Amino acid sequence: MVMEGSIDREERLYRYDGEYKVRLSTEIWEELQKVETPPAYRTGFPTLDSAVGGVVPGELIIVSGWTGHGKTSFLRSVTKSLIGQDILPLWFQFEEPYRQFLEKFQGIDGGVPVFALPERVKQHSVDWVEERIEEGRIKWGVKAVIIDHLHRLLDSRMRRKAILEAGSNNISTFVGANVMAIKQLALRFNMPIFLVAHTGKPNPSDSKDKLDLGSVRDSSFIEQEADLVLYVWRGSSEGSGNLKVAKDRKNGVAGLVVKMIHDRETKTFREADYQ
Repeated sequence: MVMEGSIDREERLYRYDGEYKVRLSTEIWEELQKVETPPAYRTGFPTLDSAVGGVVPGELIIVSGWTGHGKTSFLRSVTKSLIGQDILPLWFQFEEPYRQFLEKFQGIDGGVPVFALPERVKQHSVDWVEERIEEGRIKWGVKAVIIDHLHRLLDSRMRRKAILEAGSNNISTFVGANVMAIKQLALRFNMPIFLVAHTGKPNPSDSKDKLDLGSVRDSSFIEQEADLVLYVWRGSSEGSGNLKVAKDRKNGVAGLVVKMIHDRETKTFREADYQ
């Protein structure tokens, strides 16, 4: 016997024409061909950009490495490149007072470059970040986001609760859920989001070039959700650095290491073989 309720449900679903309706791939593809493909943004590191095709709106880019090894310097370099393409980035910076943070940008093109940032920062809230991204897009035309760093967005009270309730497995899920939410922000606002994530404590017996997938602390979900995973570390000689592609969802690049040189005046990196 067919229940009347099931017939009503089938009829309702058959007539459904909302934004989540199920469609055929060929129909969607045909519509996409009518829309101009958004250009990829250059990071300013030619070998990286050539290998991975730059960064694309909607991507989540994880930047990781040990403390003091150049993650923020690398992102200052990316900021300079984005601004040169008329791409206005929005920075969320939780590490330093703004005076110190902005002073480090002064060497770029003779002064602090123009980018967006909240007047004050609120920690432990992805929802707050979402609202600021939307505000930045409406007010200033923001097209990219840089977050330094992930663990300042995680509610410390919830983190402690997760440890007490279920230990490390629950921490991994808790961190992963927040990273998933950030990835959804990249898709919703159609912007690349650069997210700094810390590694675990270095093993003294390991060389720095062993940083790879799995080195990020707390949760494998961080790298799983990412479209691009980059590791940064200082080189053996003064002023040198390395940039490693650990994961690239677009083109499948993995293991590429780009040699970098640190410019003391601008406090940025550039690729070693390029001026």
